[in-house]
Amino acid sequence: MVVVATIFGGIGWTFTTDGGTYYTRTVVWFTTDAASTILPDNGSTNDNIIAFAGAVATELNRGRPPANYASAAAPYYGAGVREGVLVALRDVGGQWSSWYAAAVIELHIVGRTEQWVADQRDGLLAQIEEATRERAAVGTGVWAGADSAASQRITVSVEPLTTDITHVSATRIQRLSAYGALAIGALLTGTLLVTWLDRIGSSRSRHRRPGRGVIRVSEREALT
Repeated sequence: MVVVATIFGGIGWTFTTDGGTYYTRTVVWFTTDAASTILPDNGSTNDNIIAFAGAVATELNRGRPPANYASAAAPYYGAGVREGVLVALRDVGGQWSSWYAAAVIELHIVGRTEQWVADQRDGLLAQIEEATRERAAVGTGVWAGADSAASQRITVSVEPLTTDITHVSATRIQRLSAYGALAIGALLTGTLLVTWLDRIGSSRSRHRRPGRGVIRVSEREALT
């Protein structure tokens, strides 16, 4: 029981000292040139611009389609990720269907340090700017507006306040619940282990045959 309790205590101490993570969810909008993201006619709902944003997200994912969760509000660290990056085109369709209502890329970044998360965020934003600039240079960043006779360029803008990095950690109640679960697990595991060992010892002692005794006598006693 002491051995099992020590092992479970070490596991709890490891998770406690290694607890907490840093997370950011940076939102990037693709709109028409110099258009504000809060305006209803900013062009972000245009199918061509949505397709353009999807192409940029696929390029950042090295050719793989952008990954999405069933819920657009699901945090990346909720999947158990401690360090990773998810580049996703905002999908508001739900679990059974995909619906990209606007040209919005979300950068989900989870890391063990705040500096690592900041470096990944800045690097991805620079890649988005570069990819948009390169596509515009070859003409793929130009689209014909439905209500405008002139063509307009696609620009990238970061939604304010989404670049903040937050520290996510368990609350006191959650920690107490985790400690309680570990204590129950240690008690059950130790009880089963002790019972198993006791049965093995009882079985061996029950089937053990008595050994043959050896009687030694001295030569003098043998002669007499």
